[in-house]
Formats: sequence, C-alpha cells, structure tokens
Amino acid sequence: MDDWNVFFHICQHAVLNIGSNDRPMLISFYTVQGLEDPVNPQEILDEVERTVKALPGVMGYVLLDDEFRREIYDTELKAEENGCIGGLMPFVNRGVFETLERDHCFIIVVNESMLLLSQSRDVVFISDEKGQKLGEYLPPNHRDDVRNKPNVSFLSDDFVIYMDVEPEGAPYFVLPMLPFPFLDKIAGVTNVASGSISTLADDLVRSKMGFAETKHWSHLVGFDLADRKEGKRPPIPPRQPNACRT
Repeated sequence: MDDWNVFFHICQHAVLNIGSNDRPMLISFYTVQGLEDPVNPQEILDEVERTVKALPGVMGYVLLDDEFRREIYDTELKAEENGCIGGLMPFVNRGVFETLERDHCFIIVVNESMLLLSQSRDVVFISDEKGQKLGEYLPPNHRDDVRNKPNVSFLSDDFVIYMDVEPEGAPYFVLPMLPFPFLDKIAGVTNVASGSISTLADDLVRSKMGFAETKHWSHLVGFDLADRKEGKRPPIPPRQPNACRT
C-alpha cells in the first residue's frame, strides 16, 4: 500500500471516530462592537445569560470560574496528546484554546435533538504542516457541488478528502474557532468566539453539569467586555510550541 493510500485509510478511520458520538457541532459568529453608553459589567453578564438560556434547546448554562476554565484547558491538552484513533493522527483544538483566552467564558448544554448549526464548511478539517487543506466536513448544501469531481473522495456522507493535494509533513485534524451570532446585539460584548470541545472535555462538562447520562451536546463560548481593563484576563498558561497549533 503506497503512502497516499495509508493516509487515506487513516483519515477514514479518524473521521468515523470523530463522528461516533453523534453530537452536532455549533457554528457561531465572530464580531466586535463598540460600547457607546457605560453599562454595569454584571448587567452585561446577566443579559448574556438571559439571551443564551432563551435559545431553543439550551438546557444548561454555566459561566466559567477560574477552576472550571482550567479543568477544560487541562482536559483539552490531554485530548490533544491522545490524538485521533488511538494516536494515529494528531489533532488540535484551536477554537477552544482561542476561546479560553477571552475574559469571560461559558458552557452551554443543548438538547441532542436540536441543531444550532449554520451551513458552514469550517467545522473540522484536515491540514498539513504547510497549511494546506487536505479534507474537510461538508454541510448538506455543499456536498452535491463536489460529489462528481474526480479529485474529491467521500470518506463518509459528510467528509471529503481532496485527492489532488499532496500532503507536506504530518497531516492533522483541526477544530477551528467558530462564530457565535447570538450575542451580536448585546451592548458591551466584543471579541466573541466559540469552539467545539473534544469528546473528553464534553464528558467532563456534562458530568459536572448533571447531564452525564444523556446524549446532549456541549459548546464553549467566550467574549470580552468593550470597556475591559488590561490585566483582568484570567491566567491561562501558554501551550508548548507545536506545528499543529500555528
């Protein structure tokens, strides 16, 4: 079996492994908006909580304290160390680590029957060390566009490999930062980001929030306040340099 076929089969197993928990991923929106009139920070946090809890299917909401934030951080580091399919392919959760850098973060647990999912392609993809996209998740509205292209191979119903892209260096899965549109209209909220947490962190979160025996899914969201003072951000230690994290 040549190198390309080996890579193809590893990717196929990895995609099936990632999708095995049958939990949808949440897509969001990244935005920056100014604060015209001073607002009490607690009032902003309260408005964020009210807005998010009112979203269809949201069953749990927790604003992270430093301890919970650090637990998620440490768990995601462990998930990265484990890699995909028993360590055969690495992955990096850029979305979660970038979100954890925000001043305020919260976790939501959403009913398994709800899909707060926009038709975005950038949910999960395979990259190489040069930054080339070797494969990616495709939502339903994009699959027919590439179905008959000779350079595209479907590993599953919703994930494709681009056969004409020659990998440079080790391939790895990327969970990117995702947008979260539901905070757009809240005055004083800026730098919104979100990320799909790993299965390992999802198990931790649902256990701590009382949803361990369910198939509901969780998602991490972070934001800053527009009038934040420098130095307020909770300390998150830097990760060690890694080609997957650039």
